[in-house]
Amino acid sequence: MESLGTILKRVVKVGQNGPYEPEPERGPICPKCQGTGWISRDVRVGDPDFGQAFRCECRFPDMLETLDNFNFDPRYPDLKLAHEATQNWVAGKGPCILVLSGPRGVGKSHLLMATRNALILDRRPHQFLSDHQVDMLIRDSFDDNNTEEVLRRLGCVPNLMIDDYGTVARKDTMEGHMDDTFNLRWIGAATGIRTMITTNQGSDQMSARIRSRLNDRVRSRYLVIDAPDYRLKVRG
Repeated sequence: MESLGTILKRVVKVGQNGPYEPEPERGPICPKCQGTGWISRDVRVGDPDFGQAFRCECRFPDMLETLDNFNFDPRYPDLKLAHEATQNWVAGKGPCILVLSGPRGVGKSHLLMATRNALILDRRPHQFLSDHQVDMLIRDSFDDNNTEEVLRRLGCVPNLMIDDYGTVARKDTMEGHMDDTFNLRWIGAATGIRTMITTNQGSDQMSARIRSRLNDRVRSRYLVIDAPDYRLKVRG
Protein backbone atom coordinates (compact mmCIF):
# COMPACT_ATOMS: atom_id res chain seq x y z
CA MET A 1 0.00 0.00 0.00
CA GLU A 2 1.31 3.43 -0.89
CA SER A 3 2.07 5.84 1.89
CA LEU A 4 0.02 8.98 2.33
CA GLY A 5 3.05 11.07 1.44
CA THR A 6 3.47 9.27 -1.88
CA ILE A 7 -0.19 9.77 -2.74
CA LEU A 8 -0.12 13.46 -1.85
CA LYS A 9 2.85 14.05 -4.14
CA ARG A 10 0.69 13.05 -7.11
CA VAL A 11 -2.19 15.33 -6.21
CA VAL A 12 -2.56 18.46 -8.30
CA LYS A 13 -3.56 21.31 -6.06
CA VAL A 14 -5.27 24.52 -7.10
CA GLY A 15 -4.32 27.82 -5.46
CA GLN A 16 -4.76 31.49 -6.07
CA ASN A 17 -2.15 31.46 -8.81
CA GLY A 18 -3.74 28.55 -10.71
CA PRO A 19 -3.04 24.82 -10.79
CA TYR A 20 0.38 23.46 -10.07
CA GLU A 21 1.92 20.10 -9.37
CA PRO A 22 4.54 19.68 -6.65
CA GLU A 23 7.97 19.48 -8.20
CA PRO A 24 10.04 16.36 -7.67
CA GLU A 25 12.67 16.68 -5.03
CA ARG A 26 16.08 17.69 -6.28
CA GLY A 27 19.10 17.72 -4.05
CA PRO A 28 18.87 18.40 -0.33
CA ILE A 29 15.47 19.10 1.23
CA CYS A 30 14.84 22.74 2.05
CA PRO A 31 15.22 23.17 5.84
CA LYS A 32 12.56 25.88 5.94
CA CYS A 33 9.68 23.97 4.35
CA GLN A 34 11.03 20.40 4.57
CA GLY A 35 10.40 19.98 0.87
CA THR A 36 6.69 20.86 0.96
CA GLY A 37 7.09 24.25 -0.70
CA TRP A 38 4.97 25.90 2.00
CA ILE A 39 5.74 27.56 5.32
CA SER A 40 3.63 28.92 8.16
CA ARG A 41 4.39 31.67 10.61
CA ASP A 42 4.75 31.38 14.36
CA VAL A 43 2.04 33.86 15.30
CA ARG A 44 -0.69 33.99 17.91
CA VAL A 45 -4.31 33.01 17.38
CA GLY A 46 -6.17 36.01 15.99
CA ASP A 47 -3.25 37.23 13.89
CA PRO A 48 -4.26 37.56 10.19
CA ASP A 49 -1.43 35.18 9.27
CA PHE A 50 -2.47 32.48 11.77
CA GLY A 51 -3.17 29.23 9.96
CA GLN A 52 -2.14 30.66 6.60
CA ALA A 53 0.33 28.94 4.28
CA PHE A 54 3.00 30.95 2.45
CA ARG A 55 5.12 29.84 -0.47
CA CYS A 56 8.69 29.06 0.53
CA GLU A 57 11.44 31.02 -1.21
CA CYS A 58 13.00 27.72 -2.38
CA ARG A 59 10.18 27.53 -4.96
CA PHE A 60 11.28 30.82 -6.53
CA PRO A 61 14.68 30.00 -8.02
CA ASP A 62 14.49 33.08 -10.28
CA MET A 63 14.45 35.40 -7.32
CA LEU A 64 18.16 36.08 -7.13
CA GLU A 65 17.96 39.09 -4.84
CA THR A 66 17.00 38.39 -1.23
CA LEU A 67 17.68 40.15 2.02
CA ASP A 68 19.68 37.13 3.13
CA ASN A 69 22.14 37.27 0.23
CA PHE A 70 22.88 40.98 0.47
CA ASN A 71 26.56 40.58 1.29
CA PHE A 72 27.77 44.00 2.34
CA ASP A 73 31.29 45.08 3.23
CA PRO A 74 31.41 45.71 7.00
CA ARG A 75 33.91 48.50 6.40
CA TYR A 76 31.01 50.63 5.16
CA PRO A 77 28.44 51.05 7.95
CA ASP A 78 25.93 52.76 5.63
CA LEU A 79 25.37 49.41 3.91
CA LYS A 80 24.49 47.77 7.21
CA LEU A 81 22.12 50.62 8.04
CA ALA A 82 20.45 50.31 4.62
CA HIS A 83 20.07 46.55 5.07
CA GLU A 84 18.55 46.93 8.53
CA ALA A 85 16.26 49.74 7.37
CA THR A 86 15.01 47.56 4.51
CA GLN A 87 14.39 44.61 6.82
CA ASN A 88 12.38 46.87 9.12
CA TRP A 89 10.41 48.27 6.19
CA VAL A 90 9.44 44.79 5.03
CA ALA A 91 8.47 43.88 8.59
CA GLY A 92 6.27 46.97 8.85
CA LYS A 93 8.53 48.70 11.35
CA GLY A 94 9.89 52.23 11.32
CA PRO A 95 8.85 55.08 9.01
CA CYS A 96 6.53 54.09 6.19
CA ILE A 97 8.56 56.01 3.61
CA LEU A 98 12.11 54.78 3.03
CA VAL A 99 14.42 56.44 0.50
CA LEU A 100 17.80 54.86 -0.25
CA SER A 101 20.11 57.36 -1.90
CA GLY A 102 23.61 56.84 -3.22
CA PRO A 103 25.75 56.29 -6.32
CA ARG A 104 25.30 53.39 -8.67
CA GLY A 105 26.52 49.97 -7.62
CA VAL A 106 26.16 50.24 -3.86
CA GLY A 107 23.26 47.77 -3.66
CA LYS A 108 20.17 50.01 -3.62
CA SER A 109 18.38 48.11 -6.38
CA HIS A 110 19.34 44.77 -4.83
CA LEU A 111 17.59 45.79 -1.62
CA LEU A 112 14.56 47.02 -3.54
CA MET A 113 14.31 43.82 -5.59
CA ALA A 114 14.77 41.76 -2.44
CA THR A 115 11.91 43.71 -0.88
CA ARG A 116 9.68 42.99 -3.88
CA ASN A 117 10.54 39.29 -3.69
CA ALA A 118 9.75 39.19 0.03
CA LEU A 119 6.34 40.77 -0.61
CA ILE A 120 5.62 38.25 -3.36
CA LEU A 121 6.42 35.37 -1.03
CA ASP A 122 4.18 36.89 1.64
CA ARG A 123 1.35 37.46 -0.86
CA ARG A 124 1.21 41.12 0.09
CA PRO A 125 -0.23 43.60 -2.43
CA HIS A 126 2.43 45.78 -3.99
CA GLN A 127 3.58 47.56 -7.12
CA PHE A 128 7.16 47.73 -8.37
CA LEU A 129 8.01 50.38 -10.97
CA SER A 130 11.07 52.05 -12.40
CA ASP A 131 11.04 55.83 -12.58
CA HIS A 132 10.61 55.54 -16.35
CA GLN A 133 7.56 53.28 -15.93
CA VAL A 134 5.96 55.76 -13.53
CA ASP A 135 6.54 58.50 -16.08
CA MET A 136 4.98 56.44 -18.88
CA LEU A 137 1.95 55.56 -16.76
CA ILE A 138 1.22 59.21 -16.14
CA ARG A 139 1.90 60.28 -19.74
CA ASP A 140 -0.36 57.54 -21.12
CA SER A 141 -3.11 58.72 -18.79
CA PHE A 142 -3.23 62.04 -20.68
CA ASP A 143 -4.44 60.22 -23.81
CA ASP A 144 -6.96 58.17 -21.82
CA ASN A 145 -8.13 61.21 -19.86
CA ASN A 146 -7.81 59.35 -16.56
CA THR A 147 -4.82 61.05 -14.96
CA GLU A 148 -6.58 61.57 -11.65
CA GLU A 149 -7.46 57.87 -11.45
CA VAL A 150 -3.86 56.82 -12.22
CA LEU A 151 -2.50 59.17 -9.57
CA ARG A 152 -5.09 57.89 -7.09
CA ARG A 153 -4.04 54.29 -7.73
CA LEU A 154 -0.38 55.17 -7.32
CA GLY A 155 -1.26 56.99 -4.14
CA CYS A 156 -3.12 54.14 -2.47
CA VAL A 157 -1.07 51.02 -3.34
CA PRO A 158 -0.33 49.42 0.07
CA ASN A 159 3.34 48.88 -0.83
CA LEU A 160 4.84 50.96 -3.64
CA MET A 161 8.46 50.60 -4.77
CA ILE A 162 10.09 52.97 -7.27
CA ASP A 163 13.58 52.22 -8.58
CA ASP A 164 16.03 54.86 -9.81
CA TYR A 165 13.84 57.86 -9.04
CA GLY A 166 15.21 60.98 -10.69
CA THR A 167 16.52 59.33 -13.86
CA VAL A 168 13.66 60.93 -15.79
CA ALA A 169 13.95 64.69 -16.25
CA ARG A 170 10.60 66.29 -15.42
CA LYS A 171 9.35 69.83 -15.71
CA ASP A 172 6.19 71.74 -14.91
CA THR A 173 3.13 69.46 -15.20
CA MET A 174 4.95 66.14 -14.85
CA GLU A 175 6.92 67.32 -11.84
CA GLY A 176 3.68 68.53 -10.31
CA HIS A 177 2.09 65.11 -10.79
CA MET A 178 5.04 63.42 -9.10
CA ASP A 179 4.75 65.88 -6.22
CA ASP A 180 1.06 65.04 -5.92
CA THR A 181 1.81 61.31 -5.94
CA PHE A 182 4.45 61.62 -3.26
CA ASN A 183 2.15 63.81 -1.20
CA LEU A 184 -0.57 61.14 -1.38
CA ARG A 185 1.96 58.54 -0.24
CA TRP A 186 3.01 60.80 2.63
CA ILE A 187 -0.61 61.29 3.71
CA GLY A 188 -1.24 57.56 3.41
CA ALA A 189 1.78 56.82 5.60
CA ALA A 190 -0.34 57.86 8.57
CA THR A 191 -2.54 54.82 7.90
CA GLY A 192 0.26 52.36 7.12
CA ILE A 193 0.71 52.82 3.36
CA ARG A 194 4.39 52.13 2.69
CA THR A 195 6.72 53.55 0.05
CA MET A 196 10.30 52.58 -0.79
CA ILE A 197 12.41 54.50 -3.29
CA THR A 198 15.95 54.25 -4.60
CA THR A 199 17.63 57.27 -6.13
CA ASN A 200 20.97 58.70 -7.19
CA GLN A 201 19.76 62.16 -6.27
CA GLY A 202 20.54 64.07 -3.14
CA SER A 203 17.58 65.49 -1.24
CA ASP A 204 18.61 68.98 -2.37
CA GLN A 205 17.99 67.93 -5.98
CA MET A 206 14.36 67.00 -5.31
CA SER A 207 11.45 69.38 -5.45
CA ALA A 208 10.80 71.52 -2.41
CA ARG A 209 7.49 69.76 -1.76
CA ILE A 210 9.03 66.28 -1.75
CA ARG A 211 12.00 67.50 0.28
CA SER A 212 9.69 68.87 2.96
CA ARG A 213 7.92 65.50 3.25
CA LEU A 214 11.26 63.73 3.65
CA ASN A 215 12.03 66.01 6.58
CA ASP A 216 9.14 64.43 8.47
CA ARG A 217 11.15 61.97 10.59
CA VAL A 218 8.00 60.23 11.85
CA ARG A 219 6.78 59.12 8.43
CA SER A 220 9.97 59.29 6.35
CA ARG A 221 13.57 58.13 6.43
CA TYR A 222 16.12 59.33 3.90
CA LEU A 223 19.27 57.21 4.07
CA VAL A 224 22.43 58.08 2.14
CA ILE A 225 24.72 55.16 1.30
CA ASP A 226 28.37 56.17 1.13
CA ALA A 227 30.20 53.17 -0.31
CA PRO A 228 32.18 52.26 -3.45
CA ASP A 229 30.71 50.45 -6.45
CA TYR A 230 30.96 46.78 -5.45
CA ARG A 231 30.72 45.75 -9.09
CA LEU A 232 34.08 47.29 -9.92
CA LYS A 233 37.07 45.03 -9.57
CA VAL A 234 40.44 46.50 -8.76
CA ARG A 235 43.18 44.82 -10.77
CA GLY A 236 46.94 44.99 -10.71
